[in-house]
Amino acid sequence: MNISSQTNLDSSVLSLTDVYKSFDGSPVLRGVNLTLKKGAVMGLLGENGAGKTTLLKIALGLLKADQGDATVFAEDAWHMSAHNKQRLGYVAQTVDCFHWMTAQELFAYTGAFYENWDANKAQKLADKLNLDTTQRIDKMSIGQRQQASIIQALGHSPELLVLDEPVASLDPGARRAFIKELIDINLDEQTSIIFSTHITSDIERAAADMAMLKSGKVVYQGAIDELKEQVVRLRLESESNLPDVSLDPYVLNHKFEGQFGRLTVKGFDVKSLDIWEKELKAKVTVESLSLEDIFLELNV
Repeated sequence: MNISSQTNLDSSVLSLTDVYKSFDGSPVLRGVNLTLKKGAVMGLLGENGAGKTTLLKIALGLLKADQGDATVFAEDAWHMSAHNKQRLGYVAQTVDCFHWMTAQELFAYTGAFYENWDANKAQKLADKLNLDTTQRIDKMSIGQRQQASIIQALGHSPELLVLDEPVASLDPGARRAFIKELIDINLDEQTSIIFSTHITSDIERAAADMAMLKSGKVVYQGAIDELKEQVVRLRLESESNLPDVSLDPYVLNHKFEGQFGRLTVKGFDVKSLDIWEKELKAKVTVESLSLEDIFLELNV
C-alpha cells in the first residue's frame, strides 16, 4: 500500500542544495541536492554509513553544513525560528528519553513545549501501537522506547515529520502498525514526511518517492516506479561468445559465460532494446527488479 505521489505540488518544505559535510577531514556528504515537496512522503535509502543521519541533522539545523544551503519552510535551517521549530517533529536514530519518567509523564513534559500538543492524540497513538504509557521508560524494551519517541514527535501534529531509522528496533508487527499510521497521518493531515532506512520493503509500503544515498551523494531522487523502469536486468542468449561490455556507462554489473549472460543496466529505455540486440548479436530478455535488487546493484 503506497501513498500517492504529491510531486505536482509546487512548494517545498525541505531543501538541500550542494551540501558538503566532513568530520575530522573525512567527507560524509559530497554535494547533496534534495527536495521534499509539501504533503509528500519520501524514503531516504542508503547503507549504514552512507550519510543519512548527517543529511537529516543538517536539514533540521542540528548540524551546520561546511558548504551549501539547507532550508526548512523556506528558512535557513541553521537559523530556524522558534515558530518553525514548532512545526517540526523529529525522531532520532538513537532514543534518548528521560528514563525515570513513565511514557505518560514524558508526553506531558513534552507537551509543555508545544502550543498545539494534543494529549488525547498521544494516548490514542499509544493505544494503536500497544504501548503501556504507565510503564517507566527504563523498564521498556528498545522497541517500546522507540515507539514512545515516535509518539513524542507526533503529539503536536507537525507539518514536517523527520524520522531517522524509525522502525529499526521494532518487531515486524509493530513496524507494519507504524507504517500504516504514517500513511494515515499523511492522508488525513497532509503531513510532509521524510524517513531514512536501509529496509527497502518499508519504503515500498510507505512512500511513492525516494532518494538513494551512496557514499555521501544522492544518486537517485524520484518515484520508485520510475526507478524500477530505469534499472533492469537483461538476459542474453547468443550464437557465439558474448563481447565484453564492462566499460559501457549504462552497465552496472554483468556476468557472461560463453553464449549466455546477464547484465544490469541503468537508464533503460525499451527503444534501446534493438540496439542492445544488434551490438551484442544476441536475443535479449528484459527482467524487472525489486527495489531491494536495485539497491544492491547500485551499491556494488
